[in-house]
Amino acid sequence: YYTISVAGVMRCKRVKGVETSDFTPLAQWEAERAQFRALMQIPFFKRYPAWKAHRGWRRGIVRKNRSACRGAIEARLLPLDPVFGPPLGRVRRLCVEASSLRLHRIERGEAYGLASFLAAQAEHREGACERLEGFFEAVRQAAAAACASALVRFEESSGSGEGDAAPSSPSMAGARASEPAPAADGGVKRSFLQQAQLRAVCERIRAFLRLVDSMILATAHGLIMSSLSELRALFEDTPKGHLSGAAAEASGAGAAETVGGGE
Repeated sequence: YYTISVAGVMRCKRVKGVETSDFTPLAQWEAERAQFRALMQIPFFKRYPAWKAHRGWRRGIVRKNRSACRGAIEARLLPLDPVFGPPLGRVRRLCVEASSLRLHRIERGEAYGLASFLAAQAEHREGACERLEGFFEAVRQAAAAACASALVRFEESSGSGEGDAAPSSPSMAGARASEPAPAADGGVKRSFLQQAQLRAVCERIRAFLRLVDSMILATAHGLIMSSLSELRALFEDTPKGHLSGAAAEASGAGAAETVGGGE
């Protein structure tokens, strides 16, 4: 607290139980007061309290909005989901591995006859088909396991799947989750809240499957375009007269075979 008299101003304060006082002569205090009022007329210091309050208010609003956005992203972003995140990572790795595949096999600097070229491409097609089948099967298994895990987790959280075995496929899990047993048979009938939660889980599963489908389509499109680009580059690097000469030789050999067969 402060005490003021004709002699001056005394400031008394208590810090951790210890009282201290500070005395300022009245003339000095009036001079400091006049200097302070003059200083507060400078635009920067005059507006500083409003700026400080506005900055604190704005910082609080930004922090609140950022927290709301973080919660919404964590709730809706599938890669951050503990159920769908690992399968999405596995599907992404499979897509990266599949993107290195090529739909043709042509070695630079090697001359191919028609028969050898067709044989090489047929052999490569069999290997590529086998790899693509393995890729699709691995993606299908990862997606099925994620869907089944999501439904099992819902059953465990809702308490309606106690004592039941885990579903072996998403279709079986979906049937169990969407078709409650009648109460007369000893099953647990779902409440409206559980049905709403189940619909939310199904919507999330559908979003997951659509994302996986888009990743596969993007991988297939990139695979086709990269193979065609490499094939076009191979033909552009080939000398212009080489392909026409090879075609003439192939047609001449075919005509010779036809004449020989006629003879």
